[in-house]
Amino acid sequence: MKLKYFICGFLAFVVFILLQSYKEVCGMENISGREQVIDVVNGVVISVDRRDWKTCRSYFIDEPFIDYSSLNGQAGSKVKADKLVKGWSDFYIEIKIYAAFYHKP
Repeated sequence: MKLKYFICGFLAFVVFILLQSYKEVCGMENISGREQVIDVVNGVVISVDRRDWKTCRSYFIDEPFIDYSSLNGQAGSKVKADKLVKGWSDFYIEIKIYAAFYHKP
């Protein structure tokens, strides 16, 4: 059960990053823009859930600004999208291995 909450928290954090990036670049005044952000966030979360990393990558520009400062205290920076999505893929694999060996129902 803890693993499920951890993964949900991770995905919520992804949503937060995407929304922060959008607010910085475009502003949130435009309703159709907000709808586009919702579509992108849903697409990223669904593609991560399906482990469809190619589709997940397609939602990002080549070098998005990623800010994990609330998670690890490090300042945000631009990151290659391929590296970002690969990191998520590797993280997902590690969580799956952890769940298989250490999770007790």
